[in-house]
Amino acid sequence: MTEYQFIGRGDSHIREPFFPWDHLAKALGIAVDYPKETIQPTIYSMGKNAYHPERESVLKALKKYQKRPVCLVLSHGEIDMRCHFHKFGETIKDAMKHMDSMVKNYFAYLRELKAAYPNIKVMVVYGVLPPNPFLREW
Repeated sequence: MTEYQFIGRGDSHIREPFFPWDHLAKALGIAVDYPKETIQPTIYSMGKNAYHPERESVLKALKKYQKRPVCLVLSHGEIDMRCHFHKFGETIKDAMKHMDSMVKNYFAYLRELKAAYPNIKVMVVYGVLPPNPFLREW
């Protein structure tokens, strides 16, 4: 059986202590590749046709492990929801429409990754969405 290469990329929630990479590696004896520091990417910056250093980090890791089956774990979107949601429109309906567009763009990017790198056997979109008191007041 070929061992999977686990690759994690995303915002701060893709690192310890939010995601237990080191514990998984030790407990399961798996190979992991995740950043010790991140550049706080957003869904917007990772979407199709966008440029962000984190996006380049994903591509670089996929190229590095292209001969192995990969489990790709991505965590993007928390910053969009917590910090930027209120900037996307004057009403909740406007903001939701904008967010829907960004999420569709992000998933188009994920489909492109899967098509370009057939060694991606498992893709996990890991999300941590904290409570946002602003939404209750809006």
